[in-house]
Amino acid sequence: MSTRRHDLSEARRATAVGLADVSRRYGDVRALSSVSFTLGLGTTVLLGRNGAGKSTLSRILTGLETPSSGSVLRDGAAVTSRADWRHHHSQTGWLPQTLTAPMSMTVEQYLRYAAWLKTVPKAETSTAIDRAIHQVDLDDQRRRRLGQLSGGMLRRAGIAQAIVHDPHLVVLDEPTVGLDPEQRARFHDIIRTLAADRSLLISTHLLEDVEATADRILVLEQGSLSFDGTTDELQAMSSDGEDSSQSRLRSGFINIVSTEGP
Repeated sequence: MSTRRHDLSEARRATAVGLADVSRRYGDVRALSSVSFTLGLGTTVLLGRNGAGKSTLSRILTGLETPSSGSVLRDGAAVTSRADWRHHHSQTGWLPQTLTAPMSMTVEQYLRYAAWLKTVPKAETSTAIDRAIHQVDLDDQRRRRLGQLSGGMLRRAGIAQAIVHDPHLVVLDEPTVGLDPEQRARFHDIIRTLAADRSLLISTHLLEDVEATADRILVLEQGSLSFDGTTDELQAMSSDGEDSSQSRLRSGFINIVSTEGP
Protein backbone atom coordinates (compact mmCIF):
# COMPACT_ATOMS: atom_id res chain seq x y z
CA MET A 1 0.00 0.00 0.00
CA SER A 2 1.36 3.45 -0.87
CA THR A 3 2.00 6.01 1.87
CA ARG A 4 -0.92 8.11 0.63
CA ARG A 5 -3.31 5.13 0.68
CA HIS A 6 -2.07 4.13 4.15
CA ASP A 7 -2.63 7.67 5.46
CA LEU A 8 -6.09 7.69 3.88
CA SER A 9 -7.03 4.40 5.54
CA GLU A 10 -5.86 5.66 8.93
CA ALA A 11 -7.87 8.87 8.49
CA ARG A 12 -10.97 6.83 7.65
CA ARG A 13 -10.61 4.82 10.83
CA ALA A 14 -10.68 8.08 12.79
CA THR A 15 -13.65 9.57 10.93
CA ALA A 16 -17.29 9.18 11.96
CA VAL A 17 -20.25 10.51 9.98
CA GLY A 18 -23.87 10.64 11.02
CA LEU A 19 -27.05 12.57 11.73
CA ALA A 20 -28.07 14.41 14.90
CA ASP A 21 -31.79 14.81 15.64
CA VAL A 22 -32.65 15.19 11.95
CA SER A 23 -36.25 15.79 10.91
CA ARG A 24 -37.65 16.48 7.45
CA ARG A 25 -41.12 17.65 6.49
CA TYR A 26 -42.67 18.26 3.10
CA GLY A 27 -45.54 20.57 3.90
CA ASP A 28 -47.79 18.61 6.27
CA VAL A 29 -46.02 15.30 5.54
CA ARG A 30 -43.39 14.13 7.99
CA ALA A 31 -40.69 12.13 6.20
CA LEU A 32 -38.16 11.90 9.07
CA SER A 33 -38.54 12.52 12.78
CA SER A 34 -35.59 13.15 15.13
CA VAL A 35 -33.21 10.60 13.56
CA SER A 36 -29.76 10.25 15.10
CA PHE A 37 -26.93 7.78 14.43
CA THR A 38 -23.20 7.65 13.76
CA LEU A 39 -21.55 5.43 11.15
CA GLY A 40 -18.18 3.77 11.58
CA LEU A 41 -16.24 1.52 9.23
CA GLY A 42 -18.10 -1.36 7.64
CA THR A 43 -21.56 -1.84 6.15
CA THR A 44 -24.66 -0.44 7.78
CA VAL A 45 -27.92 -1.51 6.17
CA LEU A 46 -30.85 0.91 6.39
CA LEU A 47 -33.86 -1.37 6.32
CA GLY A 48 -37.45 -0.24 5.94
CA ARG A 49 -40.65 -0.62 4.03
CA ASN A 50 -41.30 1.45 0.92
CA GLY A 51 -42.18 4.97 2.02
CA ALA A 52 -40.41 4.67 5.39
CA GLY A 53 -38.11 7.62 4.59
CA LYS A 54 -34.97 5.74 3.53
CA SER A 55 -34.30 7.78 0.37
CA THR A 56 -34.88 11.06 2.21
CA LEU A 57 -32.42 10.02 4.92
CA SER A 58 -29.85 8.98 2.30
CA ARG A 59 -30.11 12.29 0.43
CA ILE A 60 -29.71 14.28 3.64
CA LEU A 61 -26.67 12.26 4.72
CA THR A 62 -24.99 12.89 1.36
CA GLY A 63 -25.81 16.59 1.48
CA LEU A 64 -28.15 16.50 -1.51
CA GLU A 65 -31.09 17.60 0.62
CA THR A 66 -31.40 19.91 3.62
CA PRO A 67 -33.10 18.75 6.83
CA SER A 68 -35.94 20.78 8.30
CA SER A 69 -34.08 20.56 11.61
CA GLY A 70 -31.03 18.79 12.97
CA SER A 71 -27.55 18.38 11.52
CA VAL A 72 -25.23 16.21 9.45
CA LEU A 73 -22.19 15.38 11.58
CA ARG A 74 -18.55 14.70 10.80
CA ASP A 75 -16.35 13.73 13.74
CA GLY A 76 -19.02 14.96 16.15
CA ALA A 77 -19.24 18.46 14.66
CA ALA A 78 -22.13 19.79 12.59
CA VAL A 79 -21.47 20.34 8.89
CA THR A 80 -22.48 23.98 8.47
CA SER A 81 -20.08 26.20 6.54
CA ARG A 82 -19.52 26.13 2.79
CA ALA A 83 -16.01 24.76 3.37
CA ASP A 84 -17.44 22.04 5.64
CA TRP A 85 -19.91 20.98 2.94
CA ARG A 86 -17.23 20.98 0.23
CA HIS A 87 -15.13 18.65 2.35
CA HIS A 88 -18.14 16.44 3.14
CA HIS A 89 -19.04 16.14 -0.56
CA SER A 90 -15.43 15.35 -1.46
CA GLN A 91 -15.52 12.43 0.97
CA THR A 92 -18.95 11.07 0.03
CA GLY A 93 -20.05 8.79 -2.81
CA TRP A 94 -23.67 8.37 -3.87
CA LEU A 95 -25.60 5.86 -5.96
CA PRO A 96 -29.28 6.81 -6.31
CA GLN A 97 -31.99 4.22 -6.82
CA THR A 98 -32.47 5.44 -10.39
CA LEU A 99 -29.14 5.99 -12.12
CA THR A 100 -29.26 8.77 -14.70
CA ALA A 101 -26.21 8.31 -16.86
CA PRO A 102 -25.33 9.15 -20.49
CA MET A 103 -25.90 5.79 -22.16
CA SER A 104 -23.76 6.73 -25.17
CA MET A 105 -20.63 7.00 -23.00
CA THR A 106 -18.30 4.08 -22.42
CA VAL A 107 -17.68 2.97 -18.86
CA GLU A 108 -14.25 4.61 -18.94
CA GLN A 109 -15.62 7.89 -20.32
CA TYR A 110 -18.36 7.92 -17.70
CA LEU A 111 -15.85 7.48 -14.89
CA ARG A 112 -13.55 10.12 -16.35
CA TYR A 113 -16.49 12.52 -16.34
CA ALA A 114 -17.39 11.52 -12.77
CA ALA A 115 -13.78 12.02 -11.66
CA TRP A 116 -13.80 15.51 -13.20
CA LEU A 117 -17.05 16.38 -11.40
CA LYS A 118 -15.54 15.20 -8.12
CA THR A 119 -12.35 17.21 -8.67
CA VAL A 120 -9.97 14.27 -8.81
CA PRO A 121 -6.58 15.78 -9.77
CA LYS A 122 -5.84 15.28 -13.46
CA ALA A 123 -2.57 13.50 -12.74
CA GLU A 124 -4.45 10.93 -10.59
CA THR A 125 -7.51 10.44 -12.80
CA SER A 126 -6.34 7.42 -14.81
CA THR A 127 -5.22 5.61 -11.67
CA ALA A 128 -8.50 6.44 -9.93
CA ILE A 129 -10.50 5.10 -12.90
CA ASP A 130 -8.45 1.89 -13.08
CA ARG A 131 -8.92 1.33 -9.34
CA ALA A 132 -12.69 1.91 -9.42
CA ILE A 133 -13.20 -0.33 -12.47
CA HIS A 134 -11.18 -3.10 -10.87
CA GLN A 135 -13.02 -2.81 -7.54
CA VAL A 136 -16.39 -3.40 -9.23
CA ASP A 137 -15.05 -6.13 -11.54
CA LEU A 138 -15.66 -4.32 -14.83
CA ASP A 139 -12.12 -4.53 -16.24
CA ASP A 140 -13.29 -6.28 -19.40
CA GLN A 141 -16.20 -3.83 -19.92
CA ARG A 142 -14.42 -0.51 -19.70
CA ARG A 143 -14.77 0.31 -23.43
CA ARG A 144 -18.41 -0.77 -23.73
CA ARG A 145 -21.13 1.86 -23.83
CA LEU A 146 -23.34 2.10 -20.77
CA GLY A 147 -26.37 1.42 -22.93
CA GLN A 148 -24.89 -1.96 -23.92
CA LEU A 149 -24.47 -3.18 -20.33
CA SER A 150 -26.75 -5.57 -18.51
CA GLY A 151 -28.67 -4.26 -15.51
CA GLY A 152 -26.16 -5.75 -13.09
CA MET A 153 -23.18 -4.31 -14.94
CA LEU A 154 -24.84 -0.89 -15.10
CA ARG A 155 -25.35 -0.91 -11.32
CA ARG A 156 -21.68 -1.81 -10.91
CA ALA A 157 -20.73 1.10 -13.16
CA GLY A 158 -22.89 3.26 -10.91
CA ILE A 159 -20.96 2.05 -7.87
CA ALA A 160 -17.70 2.78 -9.70
CA GLN A 161 -18.71 6.42 -10.21
CA ALA A 162 -19.60 6.61 -6.51
CA ILE A 163 -16.11 5.49 -5.46
CA VAL A 164 -13.90 6.94 -8.21
CA HIS A 165 -12.78 9.75 -5.88
CA ASP A 166 -12.06 7.19 -3.12
CA PRO A 167 -14.50 8.62 -0.55
CA HIS A 168 -14.74 7.75 3.12
CA LEU A 169 -18.55 7.39 3.01
CA VAL A 170 -20.53 5.61 0.26
CA VAL A 171 -24.34 5.67 0.25
CA LEU A 172 -26.21 3.24 -2.00
CA ASP A 173 -29.99 3.58 -2.38
CA GLU A 174 -31.78 0.29 -3.22
CA PRO A 175 -28.73 -0.91 -5.22
CA THR A 176 -29.95 -4.48 -5.93
CA VAL A 177 -33.51 -3.78 -7.04
CA GLY A 178 -34.13 -5.55 -10.35
CA LEU A 179 -31.00 -7.69 -10.20
CA ASP A 180 -31.17 -11.45 -10.67
CA PRO A 181 -29.71 -13.77 -7.97
CA GLU A 182 -26.34 -14.14 -9.68
CA GLN A 183 -25.97 -10.38 -10.15
CA ARG A 184 -27.01 -9.79 -6.54
CA ALA A 185 -24.42 -12.29 -5.27
CA ARG A 186 -21.67 -10.51 -7.23
CA PHE A 187 -22.85 -7.19 -5.81
CA HIS A 188 -22.61 -8.59 -2.27
CA ASP A 189 -19.00 -9.66 -2.92
CA ILE A 190 -18.15 -6.14 -4.10
CA ILE A 191 -19.75 -4.58 -1.02
CA ARG A 192 -17.77 -6.77 1.35
CA THR A 193 -14.54 -5.68 -0.35
CA LEU A 194 -15.41 -1.98 -0.34
CA ALA A 195 -16.43 -2.00 3.33
CA ALA A 196 -12.96 -3.06 4.48
CA ASP A 197 -11.73 0.52 4.85
CA ARG A 198 -14.71 2.83 4.51
CA SER A 199 -18.25 3.43 5.76
CA LEU A 200 -21.07 2.08 3.60
CA LEU A 201 -24.75 2.80 4.09
CA ILE A 202 -27.03 0.59 1.99
CA SER A 203 -30.70 1.50 1.86
CA THR A 204 -32.88 -1.50 1.03
CA HIS A 205 -36.06 -3.41 1.74
CA LEU A 206 -34.54 -6.75 0.65
CA LEU A 207 -33.62 -9.06 3.52
CA GLU A 208 -31.15 -10.93 1.32
CA ASP A 209 -29.01 -7.78 1.20
CA VAL A 210 -29.15 -7.53 4.98
CA GLU A 211 -28.09 -11.12 5.59
CA ALA A 212 -25.24 -10.98 3.05
CA THR A 213 -23.67 -7.60 3.86
CA ALA A 214 -24.74 -6.05 7.16
CA ASP A 215 -22.36 -5.39 10.04
CA ARG A 216 -25.09 -3.21 11.56
CA ILE A 217 -28.78 -2.68 10.86
CA LEU A 218 -30.90 0.44 11.20
CA VAL A 219 -34.66 -0.04 10.84
CA LEU A 220 -36.61 3.02 9.75
CA GLU A 221 -40.38 2.99 10.20
CA GLN A 222 -42.64 5.94 9.40
CA GLY A 223 -39.65 8.29 9.51
CA SER A 224 -38.39 7.19 12.91
CA LEU A 225 -35.42 5.00 13.79
CA SER A 226 -36.94 2.00 15.55
CA PHE A 227 -33.94 -0.37 15.72
CA ASP A 228 -30.16 -0.02 15.76
CA GLY A 229 -28.22 -3.24 16.21
CA THR A 230 -26.58 -6.30 14.70
CA THR A 231 -28.04 -9.05 12.54
CA ASP A 232 -28.05 -11.40 15.53
CA GLU A 233 -29.92 -8.85 17.63
CA LEU A 234 -32.58 -8.40 14.97
CA GLN A 235 -32.96 -12.17 14.60
CA ALA A 236 -33.38 -12.44 18.38
CA MET A 237 -36.53 -10.32 18.06
CA SER A 238 -38.18 -12.93 15.83
CA SER A 239 -41.15 -15.08 16.78
CA ASP A 240 -40.63 -18.64 17.95
CA GLY A 241 -40.46 -21.41 15.37
CA GLU A 242 -38.45 -19.66 12.65
CA ASP A 243 -35.74 -22.03 11.43
CA SER A 244 -33.67 -20.16 8.82
CA SER A 245 -31.61 -17.03 9.44
CA GLN A 246 -33.50 -15.07 6.77
CA SER A 247 -36.83 -16.15 8.25
CA ARG A 248 -35.69 -14.92 11.66
CA LEU A 249 -34.60 -11.61 10.13
CA ARG A 250 -37.97 -11.24 8.44
CA SER A 251 -39.85 -12.11 11.61
CA GLY A 252 -37.76 -9.73 13.73
CA PHE A 253 -38.27 -6.92 11.22
CA ILE A 254 -42.03 -7.53 11.05
CA ASN A 255 -42.28 -7.54 14.83
CA ILE A 256 -40.47 -4.20 15.01
CA VAL A 257 -42.52 -2.42 12.36
CA SER A 258 -45.77 -3.91 13.67
CA THR A 259 -45.00 -2.48 17.08
CA GLU A 260 -44.15 0.90 15.58
CA GLY A 261 -47.07 0.95 13.18
CA PRO A 262 -50.50 2.49 13.73
